[in-house]
Amino acid sequence: QLPKRGTMKCLLHKDDPNRKHYDDLGFRVCPKDNINNPYQVRQHMKSKHRAEWAAIETERTDKEKAEEHLKKALQLRPDYHEALNYLGYLYIEENKDLGAAEIMIRRALEMQPDNGAYVDSLGWFYFKKGKLQESIKALERASTLLEDPVIYEHLGEVYFKLGDNKNAALNWQKSLKLDPAQDELKKKLEVLSQESKK
Repeated sequence: QLPKRGTMKCLLHKDDPNRKHYDDLGFRVCPKDNINNPYQVRQHMKSKHRAEWAAIETERTDKEKAEEHLKKALQLRPDYHEALNYLGYLYIEENKDLGAAEIMIRRALEMQPDNGAYVDSLGWFYFKKGKLQESIKALERASTLLEDPVIYEHLGEVYFKLGDNKNAALNWQKSLKLDPAQDELKKKLEVLSQESKK
């Protein structure tokens, strides 16, 4: 059954089923609730929530389109801290232009120094650069600011790299508790479990 004309809502509406996830990502709430069809929902998101739409596109694995949207968002608003963090994090994940990624993430942190997602991005940048102690420090702080499966996954990776399997397993378990649909993480925990029995 199709919704009545003018009753569709912005994806960032307060009662969207993904609201908890969007809250964790730091997305704003949009009051728009009188959109006519799915096409207009997409157009609304692209024009009114460009950075958030780019992040959603990233989760759908369309990285090139996400980068394009984020760059356009920053052209319009150079101080758009959400877009600065998302583009910086995207570069880190792609192992692309880490210098630019660091600059963008630090700029986002200047505007929101206690944003757990942004502190996590900095910690993950340190990990990619091989600065493991700085990474641990930033990620541990991020975990006190925001309870998020990605932060715990990152912490586990750093501890594993340091050879601290106990803390690696502990953080991966916390990540799985928040988001059980992580098959790769389950495999990593199984490997650690097998190694501990040797």
